[in-house]
Amino acid sequence: MIPQTWRRISPASQSIYKPNKRVSVSTSALQKEFRSRFIRIAMPGLTKKNLNFPDETNAFENGMEQVSTIEGVTLVRFTLKPGWQWATSIKPTAKTKSCELKHTVYIISGEMRVRMDDGSINSLTPGDFAIIAPGHDARAMGEKPCIGIEFAGTKMIGKKEEA
Repeated sequence: MIPQTWRRISPASQSIYKPNKRVSVSTSALQKEFRSRFIRIAMPGLTKKNLNFPDETNAFENGMEQVSTIEGVTLVRFTLKPGWQWATSIKPTAKTKSCELKHTVYIISGEMRVRMDDGSINSLTPGDFAIIAPGHDARAMGEKPCIGIEFAGTKMIGKKEEA
């Protein structure tokens, strides 16, 4: 186990620095310690995973999603750059008039504007938790990226449907 008194890891030398002392550690030892601390912690009654280390990352035009699954539950953290719109980024791949997926989302930062096929428009801002029915278009608004979480039971934004 790496003591918490060690301050930083030098990627070039794979060495760990301690105040006034340098200790070399093998790459495999660092990887093992990194995985045990940051990837998944499992114990009776608790399973934990850090979303900063996703199982899968999918990039699409002006956005990306990071997919993390533990014990069959999937969360997708999405980042949509300003100006991202479903109609221009995803529609060419989906080949549908509008998004036909149901989404359950929580907005962390930025703003997302959702236009339903019936013409109604709603904005989602930080702290909003929403269920978006099939038949919509969405756009990231403002100057900051729209960052949010999509919850289990829904399909991913930029991933192609598998046949």
